[in-house]
Amino acid sequence: MNFAAIERQNLIGDSFGLCFFNVGINFFEPREEIISIIKTENVHSSSIDKYGFVGMGSAMNWTFYLTKMNLLSTISYCFIKDYILEVENYSDLYKTFENIKSANCWNQNQKFFISSAAILPDYELQFKKMIQIVMEEKLNNVVIMIPIQANDSTFQIYYWAEIYRERCKPKKYSKFLTCKFGNLMVPDNFTENVTSTKCSLKVKAVVWPPYVILSTKMNKTFRHKPVGDIAIKGIEVELMNVVSKYLKIRVEYYPSLKNDWGHLNFDGSATSTMKDLMTRKVDIAIGSFSISYSRTVIFRMSQSYDEDHVILCVGYNSYVKFWSAFFNLSGLKLCFFILITYVLLTTLIWKTSQSCEGEHSRYRKATLSYLYCFAVLIGISVNVLPSTRRARIFFSLLLIFELFYVAFYESLLASLLSTAKNEQTIKTLYDIFDQNMDIYGASYNQRYLSRIDTRLEKQILKHWIDCEDVEECLEDVFINRNKAICIDENFKNYELRNSIREDIPGIYCLKQRLISYPIGMIMRKTLPIKEKIDDIIGRCAAGGLIDKWSSSAYSNGVRKAYTDRDDVEGTLKFSNLKPIFNVVAVGYILFGVVFFVELSYLHFLLYKN
Repeated sequence: MNFAAIERQNLIGDSFGLCFFNVGINFFEPREEIISIIKTENVHSSSIDKYGFVGMGSAMNWTFYLTKMNLLSTISYCFIKDYILEVENYSDLYKTFENIKSANCWNQNQKFFISSAAILPDYELQFKKMIQIVMEEKLNNVVIMIPIQANDSTFQIYYWAEIYRERCKPKKYSKFLTCKFGNLMVPDNFTENVTSTKCSLKVKAVVWPPYVILSTKMNKTFRHKPVGDIAIKGIEVELMNVVSKYLKIRVEYYPSLKNDWGHLNFDGSATSTMKDLMTRKVDIAIGSFSISYSRTVIFRMSQSYDEDHVILCVGYNSYVKFWSAFFNLSGLKLCFFILITYVLLTTLIWKTSQSCEGEHSRYRKATLSYLYCFAVLIGISVNVLPSTRRARIFFSLLLIFELFYVAFYESLLASLLSTAKNEQTIKTLYDIFDQNMDIYGASYNQRYLSRIDTRLEKQILKHWIDCEDVEECLEDVFINRNKAICIDENFKNYELRNSIREDIPGIYCLKQRLISYPIGMIMRKTLPIKEKIDDIIGRCAAGGLIDKWSSSAYSNGVRKAYTDRDDVEGTLKFSNLKPIFNVVAVGYILFGVVFFVELSYLHFLLYKN
């Protein structure tokens, strides 16, 4: 037996295990979920068995999913996990990648730890081919480790990543490390190359108050060059400034002046901001982004620091229609009481006058008595008063009642003319349907409708109109009472609290919230400072800074003026009194016509005689 060969084989196996472990703990993070794809046939190497994988995972608190290449599809949600691939040569690596793609587990943002313990005579060629395959696949985080030669326990390591040990680099870089007897050896010039002079974060900021507010000094055109925090402000900008301060990282803001949050499609493609994150044009996106499952799968989401709600709003419909308010000024009970009092006192005057011979003849007749008393009741003077004492007593009671009634009615009328009755007519979602009102809404909000009742969803979509500019649609709802809008509640609060006409209600929002969702930052998968950002967010929220920034955004925002609505006021305007003047004008016209006809008829009679 060749004891030297056995010792050499054990030495290579031990060295591979140690190197594998040391590279793994530097590459993966604790508590990661890792899929380990192993080969079962034609493996003539000192590969680690599955117990070795599980043991290494336990040491770092990793979750291992051991599987064969043909059983990869049995693992659910495999595209959100990282990979350890055990291959023999570059063709084996190519086949493994094809299997991952066929199982719908492919994600370029995930980590790939590719290892080979096979002792190959043409290891340099194999190494270059593997690197070429990795570069063609445009992977972001890769480690390749293969042995150099048969007579040594040294392994060549190729490391490709955007960020190394949380140090920022403007471009990707690749480095070769060496592992001998389990010890990682770094070349002398390696540290100099990875050290960054200035670390900066590229932040895509979608302007959406109160989270990202555009300064009035900035031109309203999309800018591809970064701007400082002076040009924009808001809750999330303040939060990013704190991150910049405590992590000593310079933040570059790339504002977007249109609502281009973007979409993630089922085929893996993306648009707008989502595409910028996937293509690594930016590192973080802010601007009232909701934390959704699809975004969590592809990107890294920060800890939530606020909550928003999707609501329905309509034009405030509590304007006063003069005639309805005028006739409803006195209630039915009061009108009935006035009528009974009038009938009672008039009847007593009439009956008393009949029993008194010296009373005027007009009050001894029922029709004339009721006519004269009614004139007194409405404040018109009469040329003949009762002459007897008994009738005058009841007539005085009628005059006193008239004085109190007229004073009471005039006070109510003055109150009506000075204060409107704020009673909203459209209060529920079904009122909107009954009025057949159009519902404005941004296209991105349609995704929330599937979470509510199916019947309501169909009704809302039936009246739905896509709104490209939410601010313009909100102003249209403010002006036109036959429109509604599906809008985010925090944005609505900011827009209305910072409008110049704050005394006008303008908008009435239904109490029913369609959906609620948490707000967070979206980061690309390869950003390693997510935990530190979460820690800063937690501290800011616990210290009340989020609430402070929110109050400041509402009170110090850019003030806007909405167009006046003629029928919405806190008090009655002169235009509401037009019906009265129109009636008076018509009366004068009729009076003039009658007077002219009588005068003409009189002249005709005189001429005839």
